[in-house]
Amino acid sequence: MNVQETIALLEELHSIDAELGKARKSLESGRAAVAELLSEKAGYEVRKKAAADEAAIVQKSQRDAQSEVRSTHGQIDGSREKLSRARNEKEVLAAERELEELRRIARDRERDAERADLRVKELAAEEAKLDGQIGDVGARISAASEGGADLGGLEAEIASHDARRATLATKIPVAVFRKYDAIKAKRGTALAHVKDGHCLTCNIGLPPALFHKLRREPSLETCPNCQRFLYFKA
Repeated sequence: MNVQETIALLEELHSIDAELGKARKSLESGRAAVAELLSEKAGYEVRKKAAADEAAIVQKSQRDAQSEVRSTHGQIDGSREKLSRARNEKEVLAAERELEELRRIARDRERDAERADLRVKELAAEEAKLDGQIGDVGARISAASEGGADLGGLEAEIASHDARRATLATKIPVAVFRKYDAIKAKRGTALAHVKDGHCLTCNIGLPPALFHKLRREPSLETCPNCQRFLYFKA
């Protein structure tokens, strides 16, 4: 294989690698977007469960308060009856104190029940809002996975590029291919076009002798600055 053929293969390899880079970046971006949405959805679900758990506790507290109110009203009826049967001032005062204390307890527990009822309604509204947010994120996850991001299509594209690259690698001299991969791993790209005496990738002026050599005949050299393979086309 002559140098010109090797350069042509490296150009093709460089083009494949550029497409691979774009596809992998898009796939990574798509996966990151889906992961972020999944995390957002999980956060909403955790908050919804917390609201549901709190609502269950508050509802039990509300039922307990309502039960205590009913029990206290029964005690109030008994205290009133006791007051009506009082035979002296001492018994009257004792019955009145008991009645007032029971009324205070009933009022406090009624307020507890009202506060619990208000909190239950707030939590129900929060759960409904979170349900809406979970549904919205679910729709965005579907869109990211099946629509714009097209992760499956990107994976297929990458597999196709990888297969083309593997086939092409068998046609390039082993030493050249290994050096190409080593430069690419270090620099991101491994091939640079030469024009007007400059490496167009790092934009440094080349030594005149090197530039004239590249112009004179097909030659595979490396840039003294960025170490990429250089090639010249009129």
